[in-house]
Amino acid sequence: MSLESTLATTGYPSVHPPYGGSADTYITFHLVADDENLYADGEAQAEERLYSVDLFTRVSWESKILSIKAILKTAGYRIQSIGPEIYEVETKLYHIPMLVLEDA
Repeated sequence: MSLESTLATTGYPSVHPPYGGSADTYITFHLVADDENLYADGEAQAEERLYSVDLFTRVSWESKILSIKAILKTAGYRIQSIGPEIYEVETKLYHIPMLVLEDA
């Protein structure tokens, strides 16, 4: 399942930036890196994609991140890191970035 399809199952609007809606909680995602690895005889044997998945919310975010993390893990994605927590004064939103790995 694609990252976009997986994030759609969270129940929050999920888009490639920028988000133009008005929801109090939403997710954006974008590709950070697409790397080939595990070389044999000069040829890449595997590919790995690194995505930034960013939760934006006006309310408590801890349970939301745990739910999103569980959905991603169930779909086969690996969580590399979560955080740091950022509070954006201008928008009054908590911004929680996650780095997510996908074996391609």
